[in-house]
Amino acid sequence: MDKILKEKIIHETQKINKLFENGKPLLEICKVKEPDFIEASAAGAFLQSFYNGIEGVLIMIYKANNETIPDGFNVHKLLFEKAFESNDLRAQILNNTIKEQFTEYLTFRHFFRHS
Repeated sequence: MDKILKEKIIHETQKINKLFENGKPLLEICKVKEPDFIEASAAGAFLQSFYNGIEGVLIMIYKANNETIPDGFNVHKLLFEKAFESNDLRAQILNNTIKEQFTEYLTFRHFFRHS
């Protein structure tokens, strides 16, 4: 991995860590009670931001390897699926053990954005 890509990924993961740090009070509330409308909306925005951060890292990796970035109607699903495949340019990015959990985030992201 080249130095610039590494720095970009570190920057993005720091933003994700900051998201979790800032969102901790909200996450704690959601653990102990059913969130009201405002809390649920904030939690939805939190989860979408988390997923967008992960997707941003994936796009950085694809671009650094001169891979085609999917587009079209199901772009987010294609970006996601591509991370679980290896190719001549790179190893598999995400481990299959987390695929089901990340599928739930992807599904939620779609629901949150389009409902």
